[in-house]
Amino acid sequence: MRILFLLLLIPSSIILQAAPKENDPGIRVRKYAAYKAHTILPETLRFLVKKHSKSLFYGLERGLKAPPGKITDAVIFREADKITKMVNSRVHFGKVVAQMGFVTGLVAVYTDPSLAGTTAVRRGFPYYVNRKLNKCYFVFDGYQSLEVTTAWLRQELARVPQVRADHQRLLEDRYSKAGNNPRHLFDERDAVFGVGSIYFSNLARYSAHLWYYAWGSARGDVTRMPFKKKGVGRQHSTAPK
Repeated sequence: MRILFLLLLIPSSIILQAAPKENDPGIRVRKYAAYKAHTILPETLRFLVKKHSKSLFYGLERGLKAPPGKITDAVIFREADKITKMVNSRVHFGKVVAQMGFVTGLVAVYTDPSLAGTTAVRRGFPYYVNRKLNKCYFVFDGYQSLEVTTAWLRQELARVPQVRADHQRLLEDRYSKAGNNPRHLFDERDAVFGVGSIYFSNLARYSAHLWYYAWGSARGDVTRMPFKKKGVGRQHSTAPK
């Protein structure tokens, strides 16, 4: 997807009200990514997710508990396909949204470059991203047709392990040079800020694309959808309650 839409975050005093305060900074960052993802969904789906927002965060926390070694791109797609099946079976939408959150939780673990790093990286990276969250950018590339989105998602998720390993090595190098201090606040020109911003942005956009993939596969209503590119057709399903 070539065209990028850059959504700049507005000041933290306003925007971070949407991200619940947590003792674990990693959870806070991930919840905010899920919140950000929901704001760019097709209007019907966005309304339903907002209505069941507690279920979204409940599912997210469940996903975060999954063992990192057991999460693969195939597992993520399998869980996303469950969303489609639940919509088609007219399952209560609170449960559908919980499954959406679960998928985001899996993506959060799958893409996190700090989980297998040194102690300084494991403790420092989530702390740092949380502290710099209001400086991060959310880069979104727009919605394509389901066929294009599915192929792109499979390619993107398949390359995550290599990207994650590269970013882990970079983080370990930078924290080592900072004396392995997990509370070190790197300058925003530092590579650590870039890794953190990429992690946050990818978590939000992968979530939005996976949710759109599942919703569109169930022939959900994709009219009145922001950042819609040519080729995204009009689809309808009876709106769940």
